[in-house]
Amino acid sequence: AKAARLRRRDYGRAAFATAIDDGLMPDEVRGILAGRRIVDAFPVRRGESPPAYAGRAVAEMMVAYLAHEAA
Repeated sequence: AKAARLRRRDYGRAAFATAIDDGLMPDEVRGILAGRRIVDAFPVRRGESPPAYAGRAVAEMMVAYLAHEAA
């Protein structure tokens, strides 16, 4: 159980760092997540590496961000 939590944390940290590197501000990421953890809002797929997850999760975050901005 502890190993799974640590693995989820690694995925979440990778996605957060990638989001910031890609130009989102921390408050924008928090707004997109609306109190959820990254790995809960954008679940990790079976066999996905942290870098692959981070890229996909950030792409999905950007879509969510743009959809919210357009609304």
